[in-house]
Amino acid sequence: PDSKNPSQAENNFPYRESEKKHIHINDGNHLSKKIINDYQTNQLADIYRISNADRSIGTALSAFIIENESISDEMKILKKSELQTEINLKGVAGQSFGAFSIERLILNLEGAANDYVGKGLSGGTIIIRTPEDRAFIARNSVIMGNTCLYGATSGKLFAEGLAGERFGIRNSGAIAVIEGAGDYACEYMTGGTVVILGSCGIEIGAGMTGGKAFIFDPEFKLANRINTKSVKFTYLKDLNETLISENVENRVGEKSHEISNYLKSLIEEHAKLTNSSWAKHIISHYNELKDSFALVYCLDSKIEELFTDGQLSLSKLH
Repeated sequence: PDSKNPSQAENNFPYRESEKKHIHINDGNHLSKKIINDYQTNQLADIYRISNADRSIGTALSAFIIENESISDEMKILKKSELQTEINLKGVAGQSFGAFSIERLILNLEGAANDYVGKGLSGGTIIIRTPEDRAFIARNSVIMGNTCLYGATSGKLFAEGLAGERFGIRNSGAIAVIEGAGDYACEYMTGGTVVILGSCGIEIGAGMTGGKAFIFDPEFKLANRINTKSVKFTYLKDLNETLISENVENRVGEKSHEISNYLKSLIEEHAKLTNSSWAKHIISHYNELKDSFALVYCLDSKIEELFTDGQLSLSKLH
């Protein structure tokens, strides 16, 4: 610090005053304010450029919609309350991309994102896909950081690539499809559905008390990666046998088929929204590959209890 500058000497900042101002301006609010302004004037841009200085994109717009549209005659005239709002972005998003996003909001990002994607997701849809001109294989590359989907209650997240550690931690109701994850995936989950189309780290499902995960495991090594104190698993190829062991007596084969179709529908949705070549490959060879998927769920649950929310055409399995 410059000893001749009292403010610098006092605060011991290792950068100049102009740099401090620059950092303050790029605190993640500028883009949020622009999006809200464009939304109010019904002039949303085709694509917004985003950088890792833009944090919590989607949170402020969600709050604005909830706080204003319920009482705004102008908004009612525009009938915006009946529509979904899609925000298209390109770049690398800062932390907490899509945090607390509400049901009417769709965030479509071409690029990547940092930690806490979808934190507290509240009904919104988040789509993250790799650039079309990428020079890497998407399913082998990290597309978002750690602790994504933390505390989500509802909504959907689709990401064409790998997530970091602790994906889906404390998820209680959201649905997600990703292509790989680090350690501690689905930690402390209490609800929702997570589909992982690739490899995972260790301690899957640690502290998990609800919800379910489908994990692609063609090498059948999942037993060494789950937290056996919290969760158990069965491969789809063994689903009939597992249902019978859980005292299911009626329509066992039909129920297994419905569960497999439910998984397939989520992968199809992921392929459609992200244009994932890996998801398309799985769908094209689903009959061959489906047996390599494992259904992970908590120790004191039964499979019938996991599908009671209209997720299957059989409605309730009971």
